[in-house]
Amino acid sequence: MSKKLFKKVTVTALSLALCLSSLGGAGVAQGKKKIAISAKRVTIKVGKYRQLKLKNLSKKNQKKVKWKSRNKKVVKVGKHGKIKGVRKGRAYVIATFKKKKYKCLVTVKKVQTTVTAAPSDTASAEVSASPYETAGASTSPYA
Repeated sequence: MSKKLFKKVTVTALSLALCLSSLGGAGVAQGKKKIAISAKRVTIKVGKYRQLKLKNLSKKNQKKVKWKSRNKKVVKVGKHGKIKGVRKGRAYVIATFKKKKYKCLVTVKKVQTTVTAAPSDTASAEVSASPYETAGASTSPYA
């Protein structure tokens, strides 16, 4: 091989290697995406719902996931990952797929109830001082 031909082959090989490295591995097959639970921590209120799922799973494999609650008195979980707050407290929800477990800490808070006063109509309401008095007539046994 002549010196001139050797230089041409070397330059071509180096420029090709440089071009492939600048692609960032686009031509190389990427590995599988990591499976993870959609949320590590969730806060819901009593009686409310939230949907959990495993990320990077196909719909077919989502159906194979087994869901369970560590404390059913606090959180209930359906077979597709729908959780419901039962009462105030904390509990883990565990998703199992291919013998691997993924967990989410669920905090359930009380629903704050607001008490509103009923509108008072002073014109139509009469206040009775005695349990025997009614509006209009006296029904006292001593009258």
